[in-house]
Amino acid sequence: MTTYETFDDAYIAELNEIYHHAEFFNEPRGFSSREKLGVNFKIENPVQRIVYSQTRKTNIIFNFAEALWYLTGNNSLSYISYYNKRMPDYSMDGQILTGTAYGKKLFHFGEQNLNQWQNVKQELLNDADSKRAVIQIFDAHELTINQNLDVSCTLGLQFLIRNNQLNMVAYMRANDAFRGIVSDIFSFTFIQEFMARELNLKVGKYYHSVGTMHIYEPDNQWVTHVLNESNDQTFISPKMPQGNN
Repeated sequence: MTTYETFDDAYIAELNEIYHHAEFFNEPRGFSSREKLGVNFKIENPVQRIVYSQTRKTNIIFNFAEALWYLTGNNSLSYISYYNKRMPDYSMDGQILTGTAYGKKLFHFGEQNLNQWQNVKQELLNDADSKRAVIQIFDAHELTINQNLDVSCTLGLQFLIRNNQLNMVAYMRANDAFRGIVSDIFSFTFIQEFMARELNLKVGKYYHSVGTMHIYEPDNQWVTHVLNESNDQTFISPKMPQGNN
């Protein structure tokens, strides 16, 4: 497993790997892409979750808005579409998102309306060495919806306390190495840090595990610009305060 210090380091390296050393070229649902299977890496300092590329032009406001949207447990487009006008394109009814709205999965999962966040938190409070602190995201029901536009890319999140630090593993069925990964890892590490604060623990390592990592053909030229960019811009992301956030 490759280890990176920050997400910015991981982003450029993994983008380069997928673009220049793709294992497969295919067209899922008619969209041409280059792909690698079974991608895994670790980030030593997940609080540093920002991509600094000026060419990539990360929408940091949307990144914060999406992470906070997840933590509200909301699946309504009325909140998140203010920050990203394209979000309604993935909705079946123009009102809610069924797959991408991970917050509803965190706090109101399935017909039983399970609060997985509280269940996982209690599991770790009861047993700091537990391997059972898993939040399920992907729901098998999603594949039964005819022509579903919004199937969860994330399978689940696992929280592990080791050496008095909260580590997290994100398991994904698929991840866009150019676009989606930027907001995904921002939100996942934000969630990791948030849980760590609730448990009064330090943030540990972040592990990213993906079934298929890909770049879609329309982004190829933009990807080359990002990879050719000489960029030494950085800043230190602030940590969440202690206490009730």
